[in-house]
Amino acid sequence: SDNYGAATGILVDQANPHAHGLIKFLNIFGPGPNQIPSGTLILSASLRVDCYDQGNNLRIYRLNEAWDEAEATWAERSSGVPWSDPGGDGLSSHGATEVTGDCSATGWRTIDLTAIVQEWSDGQANHGILLADSGRNGVDISTSESALPPELVIDFPESFNAVETKP
Repeated sequence: SDNYGAATGILVDQANPHAHGLIKFLNIFGPGPNQIPSGTLILSASLRVDCYDQGNNLRIYRLNEAWDEAEATWAERSSGVPWSDPGGDGLSSHGATEVTGDCSATGWRTIDLTAIVQEWSDGQANHGILLADSGRNGVDISTSESALPPELVIDFPESFNAVETKP
């Protein structure tokens, strides 16, 4: 029932208490300046995280449901609004594509999120990602409130401007 939206670390663990993490990078796609146009082919997308406690691999999914960083708990995605699946851990709350995140060592780790970011580009709503456990040896990751926030690096083709041609 606790919210950790202002914490400097995310714990992802199957032990008691069972804990998942949430991360979102907003406004990546759209028609505005510094946004990637929707429908763009994503060549690669990498999530860089600082793992300061190593453990089992992470299971990472695209979230289907909106959530509020200052209000999300295991039971609720925002105040008074429950997750369809507690902890966001089910296909009503997250997409089917699973990505594995390796935090078997401490320090900066790079996780390939190309498949998830391509789903966002293809029109799936960007509600962020769920970091779920794969065992009882949990991991700790630095958050955006820490000195070492997560980073999302996306590589896509340079855009080309349409050129008017005359017959």
